[in-house]
Amino acid sequence: MLKVGTELHEYLLLRAGVEGVPYELSASWLADQLAQLCLDSGSPTLRAFGVYIEDEQLMYDDQEPSPGFFEAWKRSKSLRV
Repeated sequence: MLKVGTELHEYLLLRAGVEGVPYELSASWLADQLAQLCLDSGSPTLRAFGVYIEDEQLMYDDQEPSPGFFEAWKRSKSLRV
């Protein structure tokens, strides 16, 4: 869960900056919370801060600051790899 926690952290940090809101969570805290959610819910799909996660992959964000924001972030991430 650390990988997806780190990815979610990077995305939420960017989203918070665009939205102009404070962000003080850490990647390790997010990873711990996601692991607990998996254990508690048993569901293959998790939702955290509006971001849907399946199979340890960020899938979409129903709270993105503007339409296409999440997909543009994913595309820019894949170009950096």
